[in-house]
Amino acid sequence: MSFDLGVWYSDVPLTRPQAAEFYRHINTDWVVVRRQPEFDAFLGELLSRFPSFPSVNDVDQPPSAMLETMDEVKTPPTAEQLSAWRQRPAPPDDSPWAATLGPHGSAVTLPITGSGLAVVEVVYALAARHGLIVYNPQSGQVTLPATLHGPSASSSHVPLLTLRIAGEPHALRVKISIDDRILVDTVLTSRLEAHSQARSLALQNGLALYQVDDPKCLMHAMKWVPVSADDPDLPAALKKLLGPGVQIRRLSLPDANPDSAQ
Repeated sequence: MSFDLGVWYSDVPLTRPQAAEFYRHINTDWVVVRRQPEFDAFLGELLSRFPSFPSVNDVDQPPSAMLETMDEVKTPPTAEQLSAWRQRPAPPDDSPWAATLGPHGSAVTLPITGSGLAVVEVVYALAARHGLIVYNPQSGQVTLPATLHGPSASSSHVPLLTLRIAGEPHALRVKISIDDRILVDTVLTSRLEAHSQARSLALQNGLALYQVDDPKCLMHAMKWVPVSADDPDLPAALKKLLGPGVQIRRLSLPDANPDSAQ
């Protein structure tokens, strides 16, 4: 279980509902492709003070959970994979991160352990310094930097590029479209190749992100289950955060033990 924050770049202010919608999508089916120097500076400074696990995602790649399926995760690792895992350095003992950080584009979600809540103040300070939005999904609070003034994001239509993936590995049916206009309809061998094409097309069309429709990927198999205040596994530091309008959830995967927490 963790206390989560979302941090990202925006050209315009966002209301609480708009920030909540953005946060919900970047955790499920949106991949942000736009890179901003403000975000790179924030992430670099944050990780220099609080290193993450060794395998931090490249910000130009989609979340790793969008590149794998549940069946692939369950497949026993090869001897080469086991050897590579053994050679990886161990995560820092005092790391505040509950999981590997997965930044993409100019957005990142930060899962913070119950014992690592001291990092929260640093996240807010760095985000303010670099002009980024911070969203707290537990309370619904959105914090805007001083650089963002004026009207909130317009509700006018913005074209949406969608990547749809079906089929089995090595023979994936891939469709990429902008609204109802199909740009790509082909068969590819890997999800990484499909995402690479979607990223290129989003950037070519001046779009900040693309949506993913891939029912078999691990990201879409994940479920978040609410945790009650009387849960015996809930750390004391997280219990202090619970209150009206504040909710903490645990990650659950298909066929996983429902009592296990991450």
